Amino acid sequence: MPMSSPAAASSAQGFETGVFTSIDQTKIPYIHWRQITERKDGRKTAVVFIHGLYSTAEAYNRVLPDLSAMNLSSSSVYAISIRQSGKITMEEKEKKKWKSDKDKDDKEKKEDEPKANLDKNTLTASVADLNMFVRIISVRESIDMSCFVVIGEGTGAVLAATWVHDFAPRIRGLVLVSPALGTGGWPANALKLPGFLTKNGVKSTCPVEYLTDDERLKPIFAQGNTAERTVTTMFISDYQTCVQRLVKDSGSIFAPTMVIAGYGDKYIDINNVRTFYSNLGSVRKEYHSFGANLLEPLFSMQRSTIAIRIGEFIDHLYVLPPFEPDYVRMDRWSTSADQYRQLKADIKKYDTKWFNIKKNLMHKAGPKLSPAISLVLKNGILNDETEQYITDNKIRTVNPVGMWLDRKFLRNDVISAWRKNKNDFYSIVETLAKNLIDQERPINLLDIAAGNGRHTLDTISRLKRYDSLTLRDPNALNVQAGVNAIRRRNQMFHAEFKQSNPFEPSSYHFDNKFTVVLAGWIFETNPRNDDILIALRSIANCMDSGGYLVYTNHPWTPNPGKFAAIFDSNEFNVRNRSQAELDALVTMSGFEKTDQLCDVNGIFSVSVAVKI
Repeated sequence: MPMSSPAAASSAQGFETGVFTSIDQTKIPYIHWRQITERKDGRKTAVVFIHGLYSTAEAYNRVLPDLSAMNLSSSSVYAISIRQSGKITMEEKEKKKWKSDKDKDDKEKKEDEPKANLDKNTLTASVADLNMFVRIISVRESIDMSCFVVIGEGTGAVLAATWVHDFAPRIRGLVLVSPALGTGGWPANALKLPGFLTKNGVKSTCPVEYLTDDERLKPIFAQGNTAERTVTTMFISDYQTCVQRLVKDSGSIFAPTMVIAGYGDKYIDINNVRTFYSNLGSVRKEYHSFGANLLEPLFSMQRSTIAIRIGEFIDHLYVLPPFEPDYVRMDRWSTSADQYRQLKADIKKYDTKWFNIKKNLMHKAGPKLSPAISLVLKNGILNDETEQYITDNKIRTVNPVGMWLDRKFLRNDVISAWRKNKNDFYSIVETLAKNLIDQERPINLLDIAAGNGRHTLDTISRLKRYDSLTLRDPNALNVQAGVNAIRRRNQMFHAEFKQSNPFEPSSYHFDNKFTVVLAGWIFETNPRNDDILIALRSIANCMDSGGYLVYTNHPWTPNPGKFAAIFDSNEFNVRNRSQAELDALVTMSGFEKTDQLCDVNGIFSVSVAVKI
């Protein structure tokens, strides 16, 4: 269990402190206030607070008594620390404590000193922390995911909304208090500064009067008139991409959502907040304004009034059954369906004189200068040779112009996200297969869209054993290349490769049951949910109970139509199916989702589900 047993901090005040180890082995502190009274309906419920950039999880100890209108006494209440909060982490405390111990010899120092990694301190890392934390609490305390309410303030609200957007947890409700959908408190040109000036982070400042109007609570944020935190440029970049994603694609958030905001300033772009709210995919949503313009309203003089509004919202959510949209029909009636139908218009918006000059120049001169452009124009983005170039992530030209073009291509957000998605996908497959070996269960693997099978064969070859390997792909050229690869690897007795349509039930007639099924980069190619359901239900029918389904999704694109306009290719014309939508289809087909990874921009994801 990655979460430590909470250490009792003060039984009289009814809270405990604890630490859980996140996916990258970082220790994240949290606080737990124990449930005092039972709910009338007998349900076990939980509320999770996420503080802002200038606050801490511990600070909620000071204000929780004033938030009684939320009826928190009948829930387990948690506050989780976010990275880059400006408060020294437990890992750093241990490091300082160790440094003061003069008795340690050099060898012990080398082995025991915690290693700092500024790249870990990103908003996306905190999103993964929150996802892991809630899932652990759900299992450990036997609290159903539909009985969680998450409340975020300031930057914490951005974090919470990003989690719901990217991971689509089926929580009861989301409360965003003064969401910091603005520029943040750091220098606007921080990302343009030379690396040697920002390697130790950038100072982010905020006048205390922007955080609270309660004189008694101002020392929580700063000893003087200005709160100051150090954030990394990675955190700033991450924050900006999260804000962009939330404002442009809030239609993919279906959880009941309450937004409480002031009138806006440089920290809170009220136009962004209102756009985010108006485009929310949730039918159950509320917007409330309050007079004060603060980043941390739950620490303001109005916190009791705000708590009443939040309490009423939560009470109404529990009167009604959990909200379930019509996910099956979202291929016709949803924001993503509208965007898919508008793709041609999105492509046409790039039809400008200057854009066409650059495009024609790239098509004529690009292939001579850049291997990447040559491969995409000749074979397409999904071709094996192009894919290998992207996966290798190495420039294969010494021409300065070609190097510049290839670097831009390989570092493009979509290309980088796809590369990470592939690495995550096969890393997960290898881990699951090793788990089956440890459990002494058979490894019968089916890949319904294997391409030429190279990546799957490479993954299987690293295992101690496997029992059967069945590869399928709709493309005849891929199948032939895969058959040749199997012969070269001398795996003919354990693997077969045939052409089949993954959306036809007749493609799933097998003699044996599978324990692992891979569905990578295939559901994205079909906008129709009925076809996805046919594939998923057919997959479920040919799997053992407890078997693993590994599937990918492409829920978000920063610039729809841009790649298609540049390369004149329909490969990029896909419907960005929301994570909540695809997960719901997977659940309807007899699976239970257990895990997910995604890139920092939320462009691609890979998920694991277990056959029930």
